[in-house]
Amino acid sequence: MNAPVELGAALPDQGDYIALVQQTLSLSESDRTGSVTVARSGSAMAASSVSYRFVSGSATADTDYRGSSGTLSWSAGDTSVRTIDFLVESDVESEADESFSVQLFDVVGAEQLGINDRSVVTINDAPCNAAFPNAVGMNTELSAPCYRLSGSAAISGSAQLSIAAGTTIIADAQASITVEGNSVLNSGGSAKLPVTFKGVSDQGGLWQGITLESSSALHRVVHTEFNHAQDALALTSGGFAALSNNHFNNNAGAAIVLPLVDADTIGTQNTFTDTAGGIALTGSVIEANQSVQLAAQSTYYVLAQSLVNSGTLSLAAGTELAIADNVSVLVLSTGAINAVGTEQAPIVIRGVEDVQGYWDGFQYVSSSSAANRFEYTAISNGGGDPARPGNLIVDGLGTRITLQHCALTHSAGYGILYDSADFEVNQSDVSFDQNRLGEQSL
Repeated sequence: MNAPVELGAALPDQGDYIALVQQTLSLSESDRTGSVTVARSGSAMAASSVSYRFVSGSATADTDYRGSSGTLSWSAGDTSVRTIDFLVESDVESEADESFSVQLFDVVGAEQLGINDRSVVTINDAPCNAAFPNAVGMNTELSAPCYRLSGSAAISGSAQLSIAAGTTIIADAQASITVEGNSVLNSGGSAKLPVTFKGVSDQGGLWQGITLESSSALHRVVHTEFNHAQDALALTSGGFAALSNNHFNNNAGAAIVLPLVDADTIGTQNTFTDTAGGIALTGSVIEANQSVQLAAQSTYYVLAQSLVNSGTLSLAAGTELAIADNVSVLVLSTGAINAVGTEQAPIVIRGVEDVQGYWDGFQYVSSSSAANRFEYTAISNGGGDPARPGNLIVDGLGTRITLQHCALTHSAGYGILYDSADFEVNQSDVSFDQNRLGEQSL
């Protein structure tokens, strides 16, 4: 094997090898991103690849830098360079320089490692000194590497607050942002340079998050990360022009709070980790001729209030809906619930807690819509209404429901309670388990 290149030396002109070009790299916390270059040298007669990884030193992954392991590939004859990218995290601490390494390993092909298979990256301290404005009353763009949110900030009037890609907002305990009046939030990160909101310490619920009280429907939140908040992003009025490709991590409450009727504005490319409250849905009415669709997400929805449904509530395959304590769902004559899953992507409807009778169940009152369908759906923890205890309650005249490949379980009463003599409930491959009063009340 070839001897390692000494620090500061150039790579050899000859030989079949794959190597990192930089032996060392130094950059500031304010640089936001960094990269190292990988060269392929030699005849390149066949395809080749090499794996790489990040190794923490005095700099810690996810706290001081972020990078993902992976593999670089070349086709036969290709000797162009490749880059390995990473992010550098901002913080409010004054600290000594810190370092981590990028390492190459496991070549597949004719080339060798050992020329230079490790690059040491040093991060120089650049404390977060810019202050997040407490009051924004005119169009404002925040584009510095880092801002510190020290209290309660308000965006008011018709101002637009734009936050540039790569900007980090670091919030003190109990800090918050409120968007009021007809003002607009435009948090526009990118895949390589997200906008980041985080607390001064890694603690869920440390700060209060962002509340959108504005009447504007033009809020845009893309490629933005929300960390350490209570409820990270709460919409009480207005709406989103875009809400996609965001990451919610280590928030004590909900990742997103918004009215049920606005749920279809949530894009499907958001990700959620360590955020116990999922997506909280507010509001108590779906009007006649109004359709609401819940797309499958990598977290669950929470129905926080009792619902009177005169329109259509649709759940996409793979959706999980958790229903809060004592909540009931009333489906009136013009209303319908359409929950059509698949064997590979079933739908789950359950209580927030796995307790018999935790919520009150779906009560249908003379709902004859052909859209009343449950397929590959599991419904559990209903039956909390002592007058009508069931996961499904069939009431009124002419109610019609189709169930195929479904499970109705853990009700405090029946799996299905019939409180009517005029109904049509078509069942195929429906199972019942641990319903306190029995499968069906017939």
